Amino acid sequence: MRTRLVWLLVAIFSLVCTPKGPLVMVCAVGDGAKYNDQKEQEVMAIAAAALANQGNCFLVGSCKSDCSRAVCRPQKEDLQDSLCTKVDNNEYCPLSNSVSNASQGCQQMMLNYKKSYITLPPNTDFQNLPTEITRDVCLQRALDSTFKTISFPDNFSYVYFGSVSGAWRAFPGRDSTEERCNSFDSRWRPWFLDAISVSKQLMILVDTGNMMGTSVTGEFQRPLGTTYLDIGIDLAVSLIQTLSPGDFVQVWPFNSSGASPLGPAINVGNYDDSGARSELMPLKDSVKRLKRSDDPRPSDLNDGVIKAVSSFKTTGSNSLKLVVVISNGNFIPLNTTTFPTAVIRQNKTKLLVYKLPVNSDSDPTSDPFLINTTLPSVLCGVQGSFEVLEAPATANPLYALRGYFSFLAQTHQDAVNSKPTWSNVYRSVAQSLDAVTVTAPAIDKDGRLVGVSGIDVYLNQLEGQLRALVVSDLASRRRGTIQPPNNLTLVCSYQNQSTVAAVCPSSSLPSDGVTCPKTDTRNLAERVCCGNCVPPPPPPFAWWKILLIFVGGSIGVFLLVWACGNCYYGSNKKFKQAVKSRFACCFCWRTKALPGADVGGLKTPAQVASVSVTQCSIRSK
Repeated sequence: MRTRLVWLLVAIFSLVCTPKGPLVMVCAVGDGAKYNDQKEQEVMAIAAAALANQGNCFLVGSCKSDCSRAVCRPQKEDLQDSLCTKVDNNEYCPLSNSVSNASQGCQQMMLNYKKSYITLPPNTDFQNLPTEITRDVCLQRALDSTFKTISFPDNFSYVYFGSVSGAWRAFPGRDSTEERCNSFDSRWRPWFLDAISVSKQLMILVDTGNMMGTSVTGEFQRPLGTTYLDIGIDLAVSLIQTLSPGDFVQVWPFNSSGASPLGPAINVGNYDDSGARSELMPLKDSVKRLKRSDDPRPSDLNDGVIKAVSSFKTTGSNSLKLVVVISNGNFIPLNTTTFPTAVIRQNKTKLLVYKLPVNSDSDPTSDPFLINTTLPSVLCGVQGSFEVLEAPATANPLYALRGYFSFLAQTHQDAVNSKPTWSNVYRSVAQSLDAVTVTAPAIDKDGRLVGVSGIDVYLNQLEGQLRALVVSDLASRRRGTIQPPNNLTLVCSYQNQSTVAAVCPSSSLPSDGVTCPKTDTRNLAERVCCGNCVPPPPPPFAWWKILLIFVGGSIGVFLLVWACGNCYYGSNKKFKQAVKSRFACCFCWRTKALPGADVGGLKTPAQVASVSVTQCSIRSK
């Protein structure tokens, strides 16, 4: 009797408890929290591994001998490395006819559990990778060993790390469409933004002074004719794209005449599936239309700051107030008397000034960091920041502005006590399903953002009881856009010398071979369909189209021969009268003329083609 009771308890335990990974066994009310706690530990482990990789110079030296597989550059070796794995949705493959419940869609897919795949920002040239992307691709190859301790073939879980450069590494390796490869930027995704952001109001001041219309130097590596204003516009538009739901944004062009906004402040809506952020499109279009001033006098930054800080909205919730200035440094020295120091301090506004390097900066007598102006004392008086951007990095705007994102990430971490954050529900690129993601930023010892780690959690994959427990526990977790801390501490950061340095001075970054070449010519469906999912059949061979073309062509040739024969021999006068087009009549007339013959004074094809329809008709009689 006792033995039967033991076996009954084991059976009940097996039905109620659900193993999830190697460490968690779910069977009690509190195990929803245990499941979520484990996901938070795993995502923090990825972030910690990424930070450790940043200082591993061996990874740079060995990068070329161990290339990284890009999502849309398949290799033949993937066929033997991939496994047919259960997923929530494989949108690229239909079910085979033998499967009765076709309404579920395809739930099997070839995934590579031996390596991660990378996705690079849009418009990246694989043959000439930017330095920052090459570095991050090389350094974060070692994340695979951490990924493999979290995601397993018998329990699909998508884990990844998005570097601040835009290089995104995800495991298991999963193929995607060319369209997604060419439009995906992890730094625009909800999970990335939720991991580093806080509720905020952002004022962007773009210098449109006359000198901003000057062409940039060669170190920017831009096409001829690119101006400083063009780069300023790129930076501003990129910033706008990274705002979170509930944020406010307003753009203020400023020049010698002062500053005026491009319309009222915009309240940012929820994330949408396309990532287009439709409510922000008119503002971005207005920024793209900015023109430089014709007035050669320096711009009035003082007026811009005064107007921007006085335009912050009084909202019902706490929000971080930010003023970002983008300029080439040709502005009037800040007026220490009228500058709104007291207002900035009272509102705890963070003022960040970004300067684009100019031609004169290389002159020994120049002042590239504006040290000899009022800017250092005024800016540090309000705990602001000043940075000269790296010229080549501006081609990757979000990377160039990583100081801004580092500040946001540190503020976010202060607000959540350095714990992971759970995103709001969003549309997953990996599964085309609603998902939540647990994320953790990786911030180095100097306060610089390295990237964001993430783990997708698909609630539909969890069994009923566990799903209910997990969802219930998520209500008490840190989710979505976080409020800034009430005790926000601002610190002055003023760059007064060049800080560009090699990641590993003793190991040079490879110029090529970082990403693996494409060696597999199969289409996407052939690479990812497996099990009960089959590649879509090719379109049926259209024999009727070929037959139609053959019959139509034969009739056309017959009519042409018949027309010319009648025209040549003159046996059908009615037909000749009907042929009034210059082409048909003159073609027949030309065939009647012997080579070199002078028929009616017309000798050359050009002369023949120039005759009128009437003339041609007369000559052909």
